[in-house]
Parts: sequence; C-alpha cells; structure tokens
Amino acid sequence: MFWRVTHTWQQVRDYTIVAVVPVAIGALFLIANAAMFVTNAAGAMRHRIWVAVHTFLICMSIVSTTILFVTPTRDAAVVVLGLHAGRIAARLRLQVWAFYEIWRRQRHNVPPEQRNAAGRLGMSYITNRVIVMPWPVGPELDGIVPARIGDIQAYLDANHANAYVVVNGCRNRSFAKGAFHDRVWTQFGIGVDDVPPLADIMAFCHAMSAWINGSPDNVAAIASVGHGRAGLLVSCWLVFKNRGQTAANALRVFCSKRGIAALDTPSQSRYVSYFADLLQGNRNAATVPVALHSVEIRNAPDLPGNMSAAITSGTGTTRWTQCTDRGDTLCIHDAEPLAIDDDFRVTVLAGDIPVCSAALHTAFLDGRNEQVLLGPDLDYPFSDHLEVRIRYQIRSTSAS
Repeated sequence: MFWRVTHTWQQVRDYTIVAVVPVAIGALFLIANAAMFVTNAAGAMRHRIWVAVHTFLICMSIVSTTILFVTPTRDAAVVVLGLHAGRIAARLRLQVWAFYEIWRRQRHNVPPEQRNAAGRLGMSYITNRVIVMPWPVGPELDGIVPARIGDIQAYLDANHANAYVVVNGCRNRSFAKGAFHDRVWTQFGIGVDDVPPLADIMAFCHAMSAWINGSPDNVAAIASVGHGRAGLLVSCWLVFKNRGQTAANALRVFCSKRGIAALDTPSQSRYVSYFADLLQGNRNAATVPVALHSVEIRNAPDLPGNMSAAITSGTGTTRWTQCTDRGDTLCIHDAEPLAIDDDFRVTVLAGDIPVCSAALHTAFLDGRNEQVLLGPDLDYPFSDHLEVRIRYQIRSTSAS
C-alpha cells in the first residue's frame, strides 16, 4: 500500500538511482576489500583508502535510503534523523576498523621474550617481519658471535616454522647444503665493505616485497658479517616499503635496532641515499655515461711507494699510475680518459697501501664536472684531512 499511495514510477526510478546504486557499489567495494585482505595483494595505505571509500559509500547509501524511502514528505526532523543515522554508521564502521588494526598489530608483534631469545643469539628484529642475524659459527665457518648455526636455525624453526628465508648478504661466504632447510637466497651477496649495483638493490627489494606479501607470517633474516652489508639492504628495503621515508630515517631505524652509530662505510650509507632519491623521483635511473679525467688528492699522507688509482666498474678494474705533483695536490691520471657507466669505485693507493676508497654512481654525480669527497665521505681514509676531487665529463649518448 505504501508504494501505491506515496510513490510514482518516477520516484521509484529516483530511489533506485540514489539508494540502490550506492548500496551495490558499496557491496562491490566490500568484496574487493575482503579479497585484498585475503590475498595481501595491496599495501596498508591502499587498503585504508579502499576501506575509506567503502565507508563513505555505505554511509551515503544509508542517508539516501533514510531520507528517500522512510520520508516521502521529506520532513526536516526525519532528515536530521537520517543524517544522524549515517553519522552513527560511519562511527561504527571506523570503530570496527580500529579494533581490527589493534588486533592485527598485536597478532604480528614480536613478544619480548622472543626478542630476548633472538638477542642472545646476536639477532635483531628491525621490523616484525625483517630480522638481521650475524654470520653463525659452523663446523667449517668462522663467526663473530658465539652463536652456532644450529642454534639460529632452531630459533627460526621454533618461532617462524616454514615461514622464513635467510638472505646471504656475503658474496665471499656460503652456507652448507641443507642449512636452514635450503631456504637461503644467495643472489644478493655483497663483497667485503662493498656496495651492490643499484639494479641489484631494486631486485632485492622486489623479491622481499613478493615474499613478505606472500603471507602475513613470512619473515626474512639477513645474514652478514659486520653491519654494513645487512644495514644497506635493510635500510633500502625500509625506504622501498615506506615510500616517502628518507634515507636518514631508515638508517637511524637500523642503527638504533642494532645499537651502532653508523654502517661500516660511508659508501654504504651513500647508496641508501642514492636509492631513496631514485624512488622519490629526485634522480633519473637512466644510464649516464661519463669520462673520468683525473683523481686529485689534497693533504695526501707521506707514504712510501708511488701514488696510483684503481677504478673498478662493471667492465673491470683500470689502474692509473701517472701522478703529477702540483704542490699541495697530487693529480693521478692516464693518457686517455676512462669511459664508465653506472656504478664504479675509485681506490687511491700508495704502492700497495690503500689510502682511501669511495663507491659512486654516474647518475648521482654533482653535474659540475667535479665530484668532491672529504674525509667523512671516504671509506677507511688514511687521514681524516684527505680531500679527493674526481674530475669527469658527461659523454653524449651518441658518443657512448
């Protein structure tokens, strides 16, 4: 009787457009939201955005239904009642989401006793899903902490059974066959005090993202000697995971969790900054070909042996042995400029004694045909007062 008396077909059409359509769209958003929750196909921020949109549509449908179906006369008091109903529904929906967030965080929080057990083995939870572990002692392995490989494996099996991988961060070391049930990633190893190419860092972050998002229980343990290699990988992962986070913040998180002041070398910290700039669009990842002309050193130490420079890139190592004394500056060069692309390392030597070293990337040079590196920018400088100037020229793409 209500439909026959108070509604015309025109009104029914209007009600369908304003009320039924939002409900249908809201249901679709709800289904998509549930699918993302089950498959972990989206990150937390995207998940929140979808929930917010779904909440908005549901509230709008409630308000529309209240106003148009309950009150054909559109009485002001009932309109206000409908608006209050929509507001209450929104609050309830947000409260449910808040309780879900609390439950989810508590579920994935690492209990204090578990963290303490990991700490006794030299392990640290950087996040609830990423662990840094020292290189363990084994029958044929040298370690740096009194933690045997069996103890670390037993800990991971007890707390993260069938849900962990171990990332071997050392290129010059390997685990015995069968260690950690052969769940070891070996493709991301880094040389001693070295840095990986930016392309390898990106590949590592994508592999970590796929593994972590594969299941809410999955964790990754990064194993290395020292703090530099693991710190570089984990800090880059933090920047990759939390877009917008600065390199300084990521490094601060890692160092505070491991109880250290900085990574092993400035080059490792510099590559975290490179990677953050790359993700934030401050730099272009395209190859920038350059020609190195010389390496100039000021305040060089008085050491026996001739000064030389070794430049290592993807094509190998080139040794420059021509050295010109210009008073307070030593200029090391070669007969012809050296063409390089992407990642490279410059090491200055006095005879066979390393004076300093630095890893750089051609896309992140200053762009003024001169890269200046002071003592704090250099890896293991012989003196903190060293100053290195790398003179270069950007080559045209056609010439390369």
